[in-house]
Amino acid sequence: MQIAERGKKLIGSVIAVAFFMLLLTVFCIPANALSTGSASARISARNGAVLRSKASAKGSKVAVLNYKASVSIDKEVFTKKDSVKKTTRWYHVSASGKKGYVRADLIGSISYAGTSVKTTARLNYRKGAGMSMKKAGTFSKGTKLLAVLPAKAKGEKTTWYRVKKGSKYSYVSGKYIKEIVQQSSSSSAEDDDEDDDDEPLDISVEDVVSPEVIYTKVPFALRGTITSNHIIQTVTAGVVNSSGDWVIKTSRDIDDYTFKIETTVDPDIKFGTLAVGEYTYKVKIKIDNKWRTKIKAPFKVKKATAPKKIVKKALELAWPQGTSSSKYKFKGGSATAAFKKALDTYYPTHKSWSKGPRTGASCDVFVGTTIRACGYDPDYPRGFDDQWDYLKTSDKWKRINYTGDMSQLQSGDIILYIRNSGGRHTCIYYKDSSGRNCLIEAQIRKYYGYVKYSDDGKLANKATKFSDKKYLYVYRATS
Repeated sequence: MQIAERGKKLIGSVIAVAFFMLLLTVFCIPANALSTGSASARISARNGAVLRSKASAKGSKVAVLNYKASVSIDKEVFTKKDSVKKTTRWYHVSASGKKGYVRADLIGSISYAGTSVKTTARLNYRKGAGMSMKKAGTFSKGTKLLAVLPAKAKGEKTTWYRVKKGSKYSYVSGKYIKEIVQQSSSSSAEDDDEDDDDEPLDISVEDVVSPEVIYTKVPFALRGTITSNHIIQTVTAGVVNSSGDWVIKTSRDIDDYTFKIETTVDPDIKFGTLAVGEYTYKVKIKIDNKWRTKIKAPFKVKKATAPKKIVKKALELAWPQGTSSSKYKFKGGSATAAFKKALDTYYPTHKSWSKGPRTGASCDVFVGTTIRACGYDPDYPRGFDDQWDYLKTSDKWKRINYTGDMSQLQSGDIILYIRNSGGRHTCIYYKDSSGRNCLIEAQIRKYYGYVKYSDDGKLANKATKFSDKKYLYVYRATS
């Protein structure tokens, strides 16, 4: 009798536990969990792959899977916040009755099934799982997708999903997608819009360029793109001093989902006017009538020293103002002793060049020798075309927005131009102690380096005006 009673109690306990587990299954599944099924794949590494206990090379060995072994994938794991490389991703797989993790670069021939879903809000999609991954675009609310695999993002609790739109794959947060269920005929059309007033705010800040040091009178553009799934009403950008007061400030009404700082507000930020000191870049955006600071980066302004070095060395290597033309003319004259020595030192192969350049009677050779000899840029090339290309990409030089106003020029600036006729020239601008506009220059097979100045405007018309030029660029040293 006691045994029978105990049996009844045991059966009752089993039923209770089973019912409790059923409740957990029905009510406790996370809201963002989707029944995406699994993907089939094969081991692509010819030496096979180690199945590990966790998504790490330090995980213990569960098994060794042979080349072309079949596996079933049920989850993808990102081990770094900002990397989508296969060597930093792992798949949780089942193979031959065992489960574990295999690194993504060891798996191939993946075939996805997937579940039809739609976005419940305007939603950014990314190149990897997680908010730190680079944004790839934005889906509008109600976009239909195929969710093919759940993904674990580094440092996040929310499940992300690898999704397919057309032929392209990307990643979205599972919070803002839901499975498409066939609606019955009695379903209300309003049911599909239940999330209209609950769109989550998602703001991304990407490709920000805000150096820690800039130099006086060197132009600089703050860069970066801010994107939101809510309308960005206004942007305020600029610089605050060590006391927190704005010293440069500009605002723009955006009324859009995205904006680029350098094209939207940056033209009004005159960084080149800042005095030596410590500051902070600051960019604020207004969304839903609430201000949010999205960029805040400290930096210093230092006095530029390179322009003085350039001018000092150019004056040392060139024939000075007022020197007889017989000294610097190509026929009959020659370069200064200082220039000859510098040319031997910084362009030791010059004797193999063509006549003129090999002795210094060439604009590009004079400028290149000066820049190298002053110690600022030891990689500065010779040859007009090479210098033209080099200046466009070197971080040691910054092109200034020269409009023809000579007050924009600074001693030490490099001028390059191509005339409408095809003639090319490069030289160094210099303002002498009397305030006169000067050029320190040489010219191919015509004259060696010397200082040319003019009070009657001829110099300005020749070298710094656009009237007879197809291109006229001015570059300034950035330190």
